[in-house]
Amino acid sequence: MTGQLLEVTEDRITISQDFKDRFVAELKNFKKGKKGYKLTIAIDAEWDSQRKLTVGYALVVEAQYVFVVLNSAIKDREKFPEVTEAIIERLENYCQEKEWIPYWKNLNDDASDTTSDILREYDINKGSFDVLLFYSPKDLRVAFGTKNLEPYFNQGKITQKRRVAGNYRNDELKYRIRDLKGWSNTTLKGFAASVGVEMPFKEKMDFYKEQMLDGLIAEPEIFLEYMVEDTICLFEIREEFVSNIRELQHKIIGRPGVLEIEEIPIKAKSNFNLSI
Repeated sequence: MTGQLLEVTEDRITISQDFKDRFVAELKNFKKGKKGYKLTIAIDAEWDSQRKLTVGYALVVEAQYVFVVLNSAIKDREKFPEVTEAIIERLENYCQEKEWIPYWKNLNDDASDTTSDILREYDINKGSFDVLLFYSPKDLRVAFGTKNLEPYFNQGKITQKRRVAGNYRNDELKYRIRDLKGWSNTTLKGFAASVGVEMPFKEKMDFYKEQMLDGLIAEPEIFLEYMVEDTICLFEIREEFVSNIRELQHKIIGRPGVLEIEEIPIKAKSNFNLSI
Protein backbone atom coordinates (compact mmCIF):
# COMPACT_ATOMS: atom_id res chain seq x y z
CA MET A 1 0.00 0.00 0.00
CA THR A 2 1.46 3.33 -1.04
CA GLY A 3 1.08 6.79 0.46
CA GLN A 4 2.60 8.47 3.48
CA LEU A 5 1.70 6.51 6.58
CA LEU A 6 2.40 9.04 9.33
CA GLU A 7 2.51 12.79 9.63
CA VAL A 8 3.95 15.01 12.35
CA THR A 9 1.63 17.28 14.32
CA GLU A 10 2.53 19.64 17.15
CA ASP A 11 2.24 17.03 19.88
CA ARG A 12 2.72 13.61 18.31
CA ILE A 13 3.05 11.60 15.12
CA THR A 14 -0.38 10.65 13.79
CA ILE A 15 -1.80 8.55 10.95
CA SER A 16 -2.16 10.61 7.79
CA GLN A 17 -5.59 11.13 6.24
CA ASP A 18 -4.14 10.14 2.86
CA PHE A 19 -3.19 6.75 4.26
CA LYS A 20 -6.60 6.26 5.88
CA ASP A 21 -8.33 7.07 2.59
CA ARG A 22 -6.19 4.57 0.69
CA PHE A 23 -6.73 1.89 3.31
CA VAL A 24 -10.51 2.36 3.25
CA ALA A 25 -10.48 2.15 -0.56
CA GLU A 26 -8.52 -1.13 -0.52
CA LEU A 27 -10.75 -2.67 2.14
CA LYS A 28 -13.80 -2.20 -0.06
CA ASN A 29 -12.63 -5.33 -1.90
CA PHE A 30 -13.76 -7.25 1.19
CA LYS A 31 -17.20 -5.68 1.41
CA LYS A 32 -20.07 -8.09 0.84
CA GLY A 33 -23.11 -5.96 0.10
CA LYS A 34 -25.64 -5.33 2.87
CA LYS A 35 -23.92 -7.79 5.22
CA GLY A 36 -20.91 -5.50 5.42
CA TYR A 37 -17.32 -6.68 5.45
CA LYS A 38 -16.14 -10.28 5.64
CA LEU A 39 -12.61 -10.26 7.00
CA THR A 40 -10.11 -12.44 8.82
CA ILE A 41 -8.12 -10.78 11.56
CA ALA A 42 -5.45 -12.09 13.90
CA ILE A 43 -4.43 -10.89 17.36
CA ASP A 44 -1.54 -11.45 19.73
CA ALA A 45 -0.83 -9.55 22.95
CA GLU A 46 2.34 -9.10 24.97
CA TRP A 47 2.28 -8.42 28.67
CA ASP A 48 4.69 -7.99 31.54
CA SER A 49 3.86 -10.62 34.15
CA GLN A 50 6.01 -9.10 36.88
CA ARG A 51 4.49 -5.65 36.50
CA LYS A 52 1.01 -7.07 35.73
CA LEU A 53 0.93 -4.80 32.73
CA THR A 54 -0.30 -5.23 29.15
CA VAL A 55 2.47 -3.81 26.97
CA GLY A 56 0.64 -3.97 23.66
CA TYR A 57 -0.92 -6.15 21.00
CA ALA A 58 -0.79 -6.62 17.26
CA LEU A 59 -3.92 -6.65 15.13
CA VAL A 60 -3.44 -7.91 11.58
CA VAL A 61 -6.20 -7.70 8.97
CA GLU A 62 -6.17 -10.12 6.04
CA ALA A 63 -2.49 -10.98 6.60
CA GLN A 64 -1.33 -7.66 5.17
CA TYR A 65 -2.58 -4.69 7.19
CA VAL A 66 -0.73 -4.46 10.50
CA PHE A 67 -1.88 -2.38 13.46
CA VAL A 68 0.53 -2.08 16.38
CA VAL A 69 -1.39 -1.11 19.52
CA LEU A 70 0.82 -0.01 22.42
CA ASN A 71 -0.38 0.74 25.93
CA SER A 72 -0.38 4.51 26.43
CA ALA A 73 0.15 3.87 30.15
CA ILE A 74 3.83 3.13 29.56
CA LYS A 75 4.35 6.77 28.53
CA ASP A 76 3.67 7.85 32.11
CA ARG A 77 7.10 9.22 33.07
CA GLU A 78 6.44 8.98 36.80
CA LYS A 79 5.62 5.27 36.67
CA PHE A 80 7.90 4.28 33.79
CA PRO A 81 10.78 6.79 33.57
CA GLU A 82 12.82 4.24 31.62
CA VAL A 83 10.44 4.56 28.66
CA THR A 84 12.15 7.63 27.24
CA GLU A 85 11.10 9.89 24.40
CA ALA A 86 13.87 8.33 22.31
CA ILE A 87 12.36 4.86 22.77
CA ILE A 88 8.90 6.14 21.82
CA GLU A 89 10.36 7.70 18.67
CA ARG A 90 12.15 4.47 17.77
CA LEU A 91 8.88 2.55 18.08
CA GLU A 92 6.97 4.98 15.91
CA ASN A 93 9.73 5.38 13.35
CA TYR A 94 10.09 1.62 12.96
CA CYS A 95 6.35 1.28 12.40
CA GLN A 96 6.59 3.90 9.67
CA GLU A 97 9.53 2.10 8.09
CA LYS A 98 7.62 -1.21 8.08
CA GLU A 99 4.30 0.42 7.07
CA TRP A 100 2.66 -0.79 10.25
CA ILE A 101 -0.07 1.43 11.69
CA PRO A 102 0.77 2.48 15.27
CA TYR A 103 -1.71 3.37 17.99
CA TRP A 104 -1.28 4.42 21.59
CA LYS A 105 -4.35 3.20 23.51
CA ASN A 106 -5.18 2.83 27.18
CA LEU A 107 -5.08 -0.96 27.40
CA ASN A 108 -5.67 -0.76 31.15
CA ASP A 109 -9.29 0.19 30.41
CA ASP A 110 -11.15 -3.11 30.82
CA ALA A 111 -14.30 -1.67 29.24
CA SER A 112 -12.66 -0.57 26.00
CA ASP A 113 -13.11 -2.66 22.84
CA THR A 114 -9.99 -1.32 21.16
CA THR A 115 -10.20 -3.62 18.14
CA SER A 116 -13.74 -2.57 17.22
CA ASP A 117 -12.84 1.08 17.81
CA ILE A 118 -9.91 0.84 15.38
CA LEU A 119 -11.95 -0.93 12.71
CA ARG A 120 -14.63 1.75 12.90
CA GLU A 121 -12.01 4.43 12.28
CA TYR A 122 -11.75 2.95 8.79
CA ASP A 123 -15.50 2.86 8.16
CA ILE A 124 -15.76 -0.83 9.07
CA ASN A 125 -19.03 -0.55 10.96
CA LYS A 126 -20.69 -3.79 9.93
CA GLY A 127 -19.54 -7.28 9.06
CA SER A 128 -18.37 -10.69 10.20
CA PHE A 129 -14.82 -11.49 11.21
CA ASP A 130 -12.85 -14.66 11.87
CA VAL A 131 -10.45 -13.97 14.74
CA LEU A 132 -7.27 -16.04 14.61
CA LEU A 133 -5.29 -16.60 17.80
CA PHE A 134 -3.26 -19.32 19.47
CA TYR A 135 -4.77 -20.37 22.80
CA SER A 136 -4.81 -17.23 24.87
CA PRO A 137 -8.07 -15.99 26.41
CA LYS A 138 -6.01 -13.09 27.73
CA ASP A 139 -5.28 -11.93 24.18
CA LEU A 140 -9.02 -11.74 23.57
CA ARG A 141 -9.55 -9.72 26.72
CA VAL A 142 -6.83 -7.27 25.72
CA ALA A 143 -8.19 -6.87 22.20
CA PHE A 144 -11.91 -6.63 23.03
CA GLY A 145 -12.04 -5.61 26.70
CA THR A 146 -12.44 -7.84 29.75
CA LYS A 147 -15.76 -6.31 30.82
CA ASN A 148 -17.19 -6.74 27.32
CA LEU A 149 -16.23 -10.43 27.17
CA GLU A 150 -17.04 -11.43 30.74
CA PRO A 151 -20.77 -12.07 30.07
CA TYR A 152 -19.83 -14.27 27.10
CA PHE A 153 -17.51 -16.39 29.25
CA ASN A 154 -20.00 -16.54 32.13
CA GLN A 155 -22.85 -17.64 29.85
CA GLY A 156 -20.74 -20.21 28.01
CA LYS A 157 -20.89 -18.32 24.71
CA ILE A 158 -17.09 -18.31 24.78
CA THR A 159 -15.35 -21.36 26.22
CA GLN A 160 -11.71 -22.09 27.01
CA LYS A 161 -10.96 -25.77 27.33
CA ARG A 162 -8.44 -27.30 24.95
CA ARG A 163 -8.96 -24.25 22.74
CA VAL A 164 -10.84 -20.98 22.93
CA ALA A 165 -14.11 -21.10 21.01
CA GLY A 166 -17.23 -19.03 20.59
CA ASN A 167 -18.57 -15.78 19.23
CA TYR A 168 -18.59 -12.15 20.34
CA ARG A 169 -20.57 -9.22 19.03
CA ASN A 170 -20.17 -5.46 19.29
CA ASP A 171 -23.24 -3.90 17.70
CA GLU A 172 -23.02 -4.88 14.00
CA LEU A 173 -19.47 -6.21 14.21
CA LYS A 174 -19.64 -10.00 14.65
CA TYR A 175 -16.55 -11.99 15.64
CA ARG A 176 -16.04 -15.76 15.40
CA ILE A 177 -13.06 -17.06 17.38
CA ARG A 178 -10.78 -19.41 15.42
CA ASP A 179 -8.18 -20.70 17.86
CA LEU A 180 -5.51 -22.60 15.92
CA LYS A 181 -4.50 -24.41 19.10
CA GLY A 182 -7.34 -26.80 18.26
CA TRP A 183 -5.23 -28.12 15.39
CA SER A 184 -2.13 -28.77 17.49
CA ASN A 185 -0.90 -30.37 20.70
CA THR A 186 2.31 -28.35 20.76
CA THR A 187 3.46 -24.73 21.11
CA LEU A 188 2.97 -22.02 18.52
CA LYS A 189 6.59 -22.33 17.48
CA GLY A 190 6.32 -26.12 17.30
CA PHE A 191 3.12 -25.96 15.25
CA ALA A 192 4.66 -23.41 12.89
CA ALA A 193 7.72 -25.60 12.38
CA SER A 194 5.55 -28.67 11.70
CA VAL A 195 3.94 -26.95 8.70
CA GLY A 196 7.11 -25.23 7.50
CA VAL A 197 6.47 -21.69 8.77
CA GLU A 198 9.59 -19.91 10.01
CA MET A 199 9.57 -17.60 13.05
CA PRO A 200 13.03 -15.97 13.14
CA PHE A 201 12.18 -13.50 15.93
CA LYS A 202 10.52 -16.02 18.24
CA GLU A 203 13.60 -16.72 20.37
CA LYS A 204 14.96 -13.17 20.41
CA MET A 205 12.60 -12.06 23.18
CA ASP A 206 12.64 -15.27 25.23
CA PHE A 207 14.91 -13.66 27.82
CA TYR A 208 12.20 -11.07 28.49
CA LYS A 209 9.21 -13.43 28.43
CA GLU A 210 8.08 -12.46 31.95
CA GLN A 211 9.21 -8.83 31.60
CA MET A 212 8.19 -7.73 28.13
CA LEU A 213 8.37 -4.04 28.98
CA ASP A 214 12.07 -4.54 29.62
CA GLY A 215 12.31 -6.16 26.20
CA LEU A 216 10.60 -3.17 24.59
CA ILE A 217 12.99 -0.80 26.34
CA ALA A 218 16.12 -2.79 25.48
CA GLU A 219 15.21 -3.70 21.88
CA PRO A 220 12.23 -1.64 20.64
CA GLU A 221 12.47 -2.80 17.02
CA ILE A 222 12.91 -6.48 17.88
CA PHE A 223 10.00 -6.26 20.33
CA LEU A 224 7.77 -5.00 17.53
CA GLU A 225 8.97 -7.68 15.11
CA TYR A 226 8.38 -10.35 17.74
CA MET A 227 4.83 -9.20 18.46
CA VAL A 228 3.87 -8.81 14.80
CA GLU A 229 5.52 -12.09 13.78
CA ASP A 230 3.45 -14.00 16.35
CA THR A 231 0.34 -12.56 14.71
CA ILE A 232 1.10 -12.74 10.99
CA CYS A 233 2.31 -16.33 11.33
CA LEU A 234 -1.25 -17.38 12.24
CA PHE A 235 -2.35 -16.69 8.67
CA GLU A 236 0.64 -18.62 7.30
CA ILE A 237 0.07 -21.58 9.63
CA ARG A 238 -3.60 -21.73 8.70
CA GLU A 239 -2.81 -21.67 4.99
CA GLU A 240 -0.17 -24.41 5.23
CA PHE A 241 -2.27 -26.59 7.51
CA VAL A 242 -5.29 -26.38 5.20
CA SER A 243 -3.03 -27.21 2.26
CA ASN A 244 -1.81 -30.30 4.11
CA ILE A 245 -5.38 -31.41 4.87
CA ARG A 246 -6.31 -31.07 1.21
CA GLU A 247 -3.24 -33.06 0.18
CA LEU A 248 -4.15 -35.77 2.70
CA GLN A 249 -7.64 -35.94 1.24
CA HIS A 250 -6.17 -36.33 -2.21
CA LYS A 251 -4.02 -39.26 -1.09
CA ILE A 252 -6.88 -40.99 0.73
CA ILE A 253 -9.81 -40.51 -1.64
CA GLY A 254 -7.88 -40.14 -4.88
CA ARG A 255 -9.01 -36.68 -5.86
CA PRO A 256 -7.88 -33.16 -4.94
CA GLY A 257 -9.15 -31.88 -1.62
CA VAL A 258 -11.67 -29.15 -2.22
CA LEU A 259 -12.66 -28.17 1.31
CA GLU A 260 -12.79 -24.46 2.01
CA ILE A 261 -11.08 -23.11 5.12
CA GLU A 262 -14.47 -22.51 6.76
CA GLU A 263 -15.34 -26.19 6.35
CA ILE A 264 -12.34 -27.46 8.30
CA PRO A 265 -13.13 -27.70 12.03
CA ILE A 266 -10.64 -26.28 14.53
CA LYS A 267 -10.30 -29.73 16.10
CA ALA A 268 -7.48 -32.13 15.33
CA LYS A 269 -9.66 -35.24 15.82
CA SER A 270 -12.39 -33.80 13.59
CA ASN A 271 -9.89 -33.24 10.82
CA PHE A 272 -8.69 -36.83 11.02
CA ASN A 273 -12.28 -38.08 10.71
CA LEU A 274 -13.03 -35.55 8.00
CA SER A 275 -10.11 -36.71 5.88
CA ILE A 276 -11.08 -40.37 6.23
